[in-house]
Amino acid sequence: SLTTDPKHVAEMILEEMAKKQQCKQLEVLKLGSPSFTEKNITEILSNCSGLKELHLTQDYDEFGGAPFLPRAISQLNFLEKLFISFGEMESPFSPSSSSSS
Repeated sequence: SLTTDPKHVAEMILEEMAKKQQCKQLEVLKLGSPSFTEKNITEILSNCSGLKELHLTQDYDEFGGAPFLPRAISQLNFLEKLFISFGEMESPFSPSSSSSS
């Protein structure tokens, strides 16, 4: 049965992009999904090697800062603009949560 849940539809599209190498002419891509894995993003970016603009939004804790991103992004030879947002970065030492000892 077909789904209309936007999250599920987006995940299905990303799965197809990770499998197929038919998005080499895609120039702009905006990715922001809690279900990313390092493998997903690496495969998608290698299949979309013609990207000129990439927007990535990810929760900071998801990959601990995504150390694999520089390697994955370095494959994008035509990239002109890159936007990365790691969402809310929670620190246990923020002033609002500190207590005097």
